[in-house]
Parts: sequence; structure tokens; C-alpha cells
Amino acid sequence: MIYLDLFLTYFKIGLFSIGGGHASLPLVQSIVVNEKNWLSMAEFSDIVTLSEMTPGPFGINSATYIGMKMGGVLGGVITTFSVMLAPFIIVMILAVLFTKFGKLRPVQGALMGVKPAVTGLISSAGISIILLAIVGTNDIAGNMTLNVTSLGIAIISYLILKRFKINSIVVIFIAGFLGGLIYMLPPIW
Repeated sequence: MIYLDLFLTYFKIGLFSIGGGHASLPLVQSIVVNEKNWLSMAEFSDIVTLSEMTPGPFGINSATYIGMKMGGVLGGVITTFSVMLAPFIIVMILAVLFTKFGKLRPVQGALMGVKPAVTGLISSAGISIILLAIVGTNDIAGNMTLNVTSLGIAIISYLILKRFKINSIVVIFIAGFLGGLIYMLPPIW
């Protein structure tokens, strides 16, 4: 029964992940963490981090990981397939429709209306992950304690990216190495 649940869950995620992988973060979080309790918020944050460091889009990487966690290799195959199935069908239909009706003003207006909504979805997920990384919770009303080390790494990473235009992959590896060193050492205070 878990395989059917995995298929339906990730088909739904694929169906409503408008705007791509990052826009699907709040939806995946809502279903996988809050509704299904397949992952904790900390595990979800780790998956987002790992998905950013590995090749491929977030939605597929997270689907494969969660599918394997819940149903082994077959679960990973099922979730990976099902998260791609709905968008594949939708893109095929939209490609046909867009070639016929793409120049119409209502179609152009609808596309302009979706852009801010997708931006809001990505921002929502990003803020949740920032809060979890910097203050230890994604619940603003929760018990928040500032993690100065994480905040420092985040600020330094941001400044390096903006000031020196270094490849983000290099910054991720440097931050990971630095974080590994800092958190591996015993605290000095």
C-alpha cells in the first residue's frame, strides 16, 4: 500500500509544482513533513541542501530520496517516475495549446499573474530554511536561538557570491568544509 501512497503523493506534487523545483518546496514540505510525517523538518532541510549539491532538480532528487526511505529502491523508482509524469503530460498539452493560442492577451496575462505567485512560493520556502539554519526552528513563534556560526557562514557565502562572482558550487563546498571544521571542533566557550 505504501507504493500506491508514494505514487499518488508524488503525482500530486508533480501536478501542482507550478514554477519548477524550488516553487514546489512549500508543497513538498506541507505534504511530506506536516501531512504524511515521512520526514522531520530537519531532515527536509538536509534534503534541500543535498539536492542543491547534487546534479538534477530538487523535485526529482527529493522524490527519489523519500521514495527510497519509505519503500526501498522500488519506492525511489515509483516516486521519481510519478513526480515527472504529471508535468510531462501537462507540458505536452500546453505545448500544443501554446503554439495555437500563445499570442492571445489573456494567455499572456495569465503568465504574468503566475510569476509573482511563484516568487512568493519560493520566498516562503527559502525563509523557512533560513530560519531553520540560523535560529534552529522554522516556526517564528517557537523557541528561537541565534546560531551565530551559521549566520556568519551564510553572510560570508552571500558576500563572496556577490562581491567576487565565484561559482556557487565552489562556495557550497567551501562553506561545507568550513562548517565541518567548525562543528567538528569542540566549543571554545
